[in-house]
Amino acid sequence: MISGPGEAPIDVEQQTSDARFHFARVRTGLPDEVTDASALRGWGDSDAADTLAWIAVDPDPDRWPVVVWSRSKGRWLVQESGMVDFLVGLLAGELAECPLSDRSLWGCPEQEYIPWWEE
Repeated sequence: MISGPGEAPIDVEQQTSDARFHFARVRTGLPDEVTDASALRGWGDSDAADTLAWIAVDPDPDRWPVVVWSRSKGRWLVQESGMVDFLVGLLAGELAECPLSDRSLWGCPEQEYIPWWEE
């Protein structure tokens, strides 16, 4: 989600807290190296209350894969890519499956970013 005018910016601490909350309840789908909730760093959510995070076990942030807590599936879905490739794959419908509970962005490659000040 992107904040607009008059809206609070995305709270990364809250996103991280959400990811760690889900980790405490369900670990299905997470790789074995994710042994502690501190490995998760939240960065977003979906309209359907899915949580988007990085698995931050590598010291190099460029190697952090994206993981999605899918509320509808009740499990974690790991994407072996960074955030940009994840978002492109989501919009193009090129991921192995739609990781989000809401499919409104799945396979919609004709997206255009318009900053709020130009709307």
